Amino acid sequence: MLTREELQTAQDFLAAAEQEFALGNLEAGSERIGDAAVAAVRAVVKRRGWPCENGDDLYKAAKRLDEESGDGMAIQMGLRAARAGVGRVKHGLMEPEDAWADMISVRHFIGLLQELAD
Repeated sequence: MLTREELQTAQDFLAAAEQEFALGNLEAGSERIGDAAVAAVRAVVKRRGWPCENGDDLYKAAKRLDEESGDGMAIQMGLRAARAGVGRVKHGLMEPEDAWADMISVRHFIGLLQELAD
């Protein structure tokens, strides 16, 4: 299980996203959701001592975690989905209720990562 310190950054990003959504700032909130997903993956990667210097390393680590979990492409797809929110906002494809649904998805995604942390 990830320690509170390891997840603190992801939790901080989620809290910031929640505040942005509450204020109606969908783009800023979506950016924070993507940051939370990245921070959660990086916490697991760091704990395992794997490289994670750039986006390519991040996605390689996500693929490796998916292979390890045997859960298809859940980590890779979750990471991509969390980071795609900003694009949906910019193209007018996101409503406020979609933003809150993204929060739920990312919380689930972080839960999957917690299970893989051990």
